[in-house]
Amino acid sequence: MIIERVEFEVKPGQMDAFMAHCRDSGHVFSNSKGCVSFSYGRGVENPDKAIFILRWDSVAAHEAARDGFAAFRGPMPDLINSAAVEHFDMQAWAGA
Repeated sequence: MIIERVEFEVKPGQMDAFMAHCRDSGHVFSNSKGCVSFSYGRGVENPDKAIFILRWDSVAAHEAARDGFAAFRGPMPDLINSAAVEHFDMQAWAGA
């Protein structure tokens, strides 16, 4: 399981528009083959930060889906100052 974590610095005054864009366009991710889940949220301590958490079946599934994200990315330059992306290869805990 691959976890993709994307942290955004949203431009001042644009958080409501950013969150609306996520709500209205998140299907771009969740409908992608190999995407297990997509969730998003805004910062509690820092209200100008937002985060995406995506779960993918594999790195290959994520890479294959990237071309379909162009429509989602369209308005992002108007909404964010920066984004930092990290990927994690997750293991299930098998302890007692």
